[in-house]
Amino acid sequence: MNTITTLSTLSNDVKTVVAAGGTTTKEYDRLIRRWDDFTELGKPATKALTAAILGDTPMERVGELQALALAEQATPIAAADIRIIAAESIYPAVRAEITKAAQSNYETIAKKFTATGKAFSRAASVIDPESDPAGLISADDATRKAWTDSGILAHQLNSQLRTLATAARLAGAQVSSDTGLLALTIAPETSHRRRVWEAWQTHGRTGRWAAIHALGLSIEACCLEDHTPYREPAPLETRYERTRFGQQAYSFDPEDQTPDPAES
Repeated sequence: MNTITTLSTLSNDVKTVVAAGGTTTKEYDRLIRRWDDFTELGKPATKALTAAILGDTPMERVGELQALALAEQATPIAAADIRIIAAESIYPAVRAEITKAAQSNYETIAKKFTATGKAFSRAASVIDPESDPAGLISADDATRKAWTDSGILAHQLNSQLRTLATAARLAGAQVSSDTGLLALTIAPETSHRRRVWEAWQTHGRTGRWAAIHALGLSIEACCLEDHTPYREPAPLETRYERTRFGQQAYSFDPEDQTPDPAES
């Protein structure tokens, strides 16, 4: 990824965070405006040369504009090289300005995500979000509302998760994979690692959120200082134990806390 693409990605990420309540510094806004204006320059010397010829500009200046216009006829490759050089010069300053607001922006987005997570958990405590809607016919209004709300809140969590991850990434967190995202949104603590990952990978009406709630885990954004990617479970193993009839294979989960029957 070249620096031009990196700048564009950063700018789009900042727009996402700002749309969700984040802020930027005045210097960041100025730098991005300057960069945008630069990329939209086109061929100003050629336009100025045309205007100068039609007007009464001194021929000495016309000659200067002609030289500049000739420079604008550089090959696309040469023009791209100049843009990359310009991008490399502005990138450190832009990144520094993003960093100034990144932590507070993450905290703003995190509060919204956590509030949505708590609202989902309250609804899920009233009725299983994945329950058959046919059973709602005889349910009271509060139960029906909780079921409906859980679907809406799950959709909001999915959307807010993307923004939360963007804000975390701008603040320097490693959230490019599920190991980072999971740790960003729930605190597994001592829960069984494989059950946590099974919940995270659940599909359904409310996706992973109902399964996470069912494990008794809170849906809340973590403090970035405490963020540590949550590794995936180790592969299941095939082991053997002695029986009256010889060796019998069994599946062993390295993540289990129960004793290994082959060692008991």
